[in-house]
Amino acid sequence: MHELRSLLPYMRRYRSTYLFGLLFVVISNILTTLGPRYLERAIDELTRNAPLRAVLWSVALMVIVAIVGGAARYGMRECLNSGSRRVETDMRDDLFAHLLRQDAGFYDRHPTGDIMARATNDLTALRMVAGPALMYLVDTTMRALLVIPAMAHISARLTLLALLPMAGLPL
Repeated sequence: MHELRSLLPYMRRYRSTYLFGLLFVVISNILTTLGPRYLERAIDELTRNAPLRAVLWSVALMVIVAIVGGAARYGMRECLNSGSRRVETDMRDDLFAHLLRQDAGFYDRHPTGDIMARATNDLTALRMVAGPALMYLVDTTMRALLVIPAMAHISARLTLLALLPMAGLPL
């Protein structure tokens, strides 16, 4: 983890991009959690012979939630992935500037292939940490924080049974 701290100065430059991306993660997960509620509502209205207008309103809410949630997921990916690509570009520029300042002896001690591997593979891996890995970490955490209480609200016993297999995942 200590090694990843070198990413923070680069990520700070794009703080607003990352904040908007993380905000979109939260919005998308809230809307993803609401979708089944509106489906439940529509089914309940159908079973109790509610007026067609009430059923159509529930269906409209489901469609709106799906569209806005999809837009939020798009915004999340756009912000966080573009931020990570900017971070990667800045790091590549800094690495290239650093390599230009080195004397000839440096290149005698370090094989060109090793330098090229670090300039490509390692920086790409750092971009993945600064973008998709961060996005999926926050996305999964938010989803668990929202979905598990929603499940428990419906049925605590069923939620416990559904989560029981997760206890064996670390093994």
